[in-house]
Amino acid sequence: MRRPPRTRSHSDDAPPTHPKKKKKQHHNHTGLVGGDPDFHGGDPNFFKWFARFMITYSRPGQYVRIVAWVFFLQALGAPYGNVVLYVAAAPITAAVRLFYFGTYLPHLPPRVGGQRGETEEEIWARKEGGGSKGRKKKDDGGGGGRAEAATATATTTALLRRASDLLLGPARDGSAEMAWQLSHSTSAPPLVAFLSCLCFGYHWEHHRFPYAPWFDLPKVRALAAAHGLRRRCVDAYLSAAARDEVLEQQRRRGRGRGAAAAAGA
Repeated sequence: MRRPPRTRSHSDDAPPTHPKKKKKQHHNHTGLVGGDPDFHGGDPNFFKWFARFMITYSRPGQYVRIVAWVFFLQALGAPYGNVVLYVAAAPITAAVRLFYFGTYLPHLPPRVGGQRGETEEEIWARKEGGGSKGRKKKDDGGGGGRAEAATATATTTALLRRASDLLLGPARDGSAEMAWQLSHSTSAPPLVAFLSCLCFGYHWEHHRFPYAPWFDLPKVRALAAAHGLRRRCVDAYLSAAARDEVLEQQRRRGRGRGAAAAAGA
C-alpha cells in the first residue's frame, strides 16, 4: 500500500541541517540507521537514542538564546528557582515528552527474536490476555466502588510495568529496519493522545497520510481502523520483504555456483 506522491515544497530549498529538511529525510528514509535523523544510530537504548535526538535537533543559537534569557531574567530580579524551572526544567521535560511519545515509541524496533510487524499493544494483549478474565470475574463479585478502585489500580500497575519493560526489558534489535509501514500507533483515546504529543502518537497514520494535520489524525485513525488499513499494509510490506529476501538468496546461490564453476574450469 503506497502513500500518495509528494510534491515539491519550500522545505526542498532548506539547508541540510534545517529541521524541515530533517523532517523530509525522516519521512523519505523512515527507520533506516544513518538515513533517518529521528532513528537511533545502531543502538536503540532509550538514553543513547534520546541523546542522539537532542544533538540532531539542537542548534547553537538555541543555547545562546537560553543563556541570554537566564541573564535577562536574573537582571530583572526573577528568583533563581523560577528561572531553573521555566527555562531549563520545562524545555527538557517537553523534549523528553516529544521524544518518548513522538519518536521512541512509534519507531521502537522489535525485541531480539521478536516478530516483525507486531505492535507493542498486540504484545501486551497477548501477555495479559490470560489474567484479564480472572480479574474481571473477581471484580464483578465485589461492590462497585471496590471494582472501580481495583480497575484503576490494575491499569496503573499495567502502565508502570509497560514503561519499565520498554526501558529495562528485553533487548531490542538494533539492526532491524523500521520502515514507515511498521510504525507503531498508540491505542490511547484522542484526548490522551493530544495531551501526550499533539496526537502524533497515531504515528502510522501520520506516515501513511503525511499531509493530514495533527488535529485530524484521530479521524484518520478511526477511518483506517474501520477498513483494517494498517494490518493490510503491514502484511503487504512483510510479504514483499520476504519475497525480496528469497530472491536475494537465490541470486547469491547463483553467483556462488557461477564462481565455483569458474574455479573448476
